[in-house]
Amino acid sequence: MSHPEVSVLGMGLPIIDRIGKISITPTSREKTELQRVARDVSPKDGGVILNILSNYVALSNYTKQAHLLAAVGGDSAGYGYISRLDRRIKNIDIIRSQETAQLYDLLTPDGSRIWQLFLGAAAFVSAQSKHYMAIQDSNSYFMIDINTIREPEIMSEADRTLGLVNSNQAHTIVNLSGIQGIDETRIRKIATILSKPPLAVFGNAEEFAVLEHSALQIIFAHARLQVMTMAEEGSIMTFDNIKKHIPSVRVSDSQFRSSVGCGDSFMGSFLALCLEEKPDFWSTRLLERSANFGSFIASETAKTHSSRLSSVTLSGLKEKYIKKNKIGEI
Repeated sequence: MSHPEVSVLGMGLPIIDRIGKISITPTSREKTELQRVARDVSPKDGGVILNILSNYVALSNYTKQAHLLAAVGGDSAGYGYISRLDRRIKNIDIIRSQETAQLYDLLTPDGSRIWQLFLGAAAFVSAQSKHYMAIQDSNSYFMIDINTIREPEIMSEADRTLGLVNSNQAHTIVNLSGIQGIDETRIRKIATILSKPPLAVFGNAEEFAVLEHSALQIIFAHARLQVMTMAEEGSIMTFDNIKKHIPSVRVSDSQFRSSVGCGDSFMGSFLALCLEEKPDFWSTRLLERSANFGSFIASETAKTHSSRLSSVTLSGLKEKYIKKNKIGEI
């Protein structure tokens, strides 16, 4: 059976993450201006869909084109972000009058968490014909996370894009990141936009627990594939209503550095394998292989302080996995 050439469009938030601990508890005023207290927290490239797409493109053998419906600012952070993104990912926009989105997620000395998201340029994303080239037919896939579609400024563009995805018989793949903490009114708006069941849904145990009691469950329950990650406990894959537990790849305490980005690495590498076959030809065996490979890449991500491994590193890990498991090309 010949493998299809796959086209992918991702829609997400390119964010500069400042995630970490701070040594001084901020004042009430500082809590509204977190950039002042986050100076010592190193910035990192973030964004769920961008992490997923970067992993997918680096590990896939059959990607025809990968487009990104997203925007960064015309500042040094934005240009730096683009320069570090895999060059095979095309069409990210630059909004020169805006700053690149920033996320502050800080743990204070007393153990409380404070966070703020400044959307900046990310709120000005605009779907154009150059993006739609990637969702022309049933060999096309649209990836989006709840974190993106929940933003009021972006909902209309997501709605318009999903309409075209459905009319062109392309497939939607959803990551549940951001589903926590949304009020039911907004959940219902998202359910209206995501009116057709996606092909696949990925998320962690906490996100699936929220999904179960939300208006989205009516739609997402009909997804053909659901994958729930559970950190060191592995993942639960539900395919055509049949559940399968996939073990994790253990990381020793001495090797472990951070869990940030591990779920994104899992999803991107999982998709790199399973999308080598059209969904009509998916099998439990193929999806188990995909999940095992995803667990391996996630475990390697956990050994670093980076939420997104470079394409060179990922290619090397793929070769390592092939040799270790004595299998042919994946």
